[in-house]
Amino acid sequence: MNNVIPVTYSGQDTNGSFQHPLTGTIILSGIAGKGLNELHVRMATDHASLKVGMDGAVVISYIPGEQGEIEIQVWQVSELHHDFLNWYNAIIAAAQTGDVSLFAAGTMFIQNTIDGTSHTMTGVVPVKVPDKSYSTEAQTVNWVLRCANIANE
Repeated sequence: MNNVIPVTYSGQDTNGSFQHPLTGTIILSGIAGKGLNELHVRMATDHASLKVGMDGAVVISYIPGEQGEIEIQVWQVSELHHDFLNWYNAIIAAAQTGDVSLFAAGTMFIQNTIDGTSHTMTGVVPVKVPDKSYSTEAQTVNWVLRCANIANE
């Protein structure tokens, strides 16, 4: 009989923070905390390209780039949604007055303490304000943030 104890996942073991000079630090935590529901980290670059020549030989190319995006699903009535909305409004207001110097100054860190994985993101910018539903019950909204660099640790 195998005596291996399986690792148990818990969303409560995921934490993180977002920092920006215009708005300070935003802590990411669950419903009882600030309203986080889900996180998805996506890399944007396919590092391998394979092309086939007319003789059937394969040419393999490496493509550099560690950019990507993080999708953060939060409850529409949450403190976290309001924090991201305040950040968005601050950087858009600055950009509309001609100051884009801090537009991409956002950084984010996400960590899961059970499996030891983490993601460090720099050059974090919003794609847009998320779509918002008005319904009989609270819904989630999805903040999609593009990142110039994502380190997967």
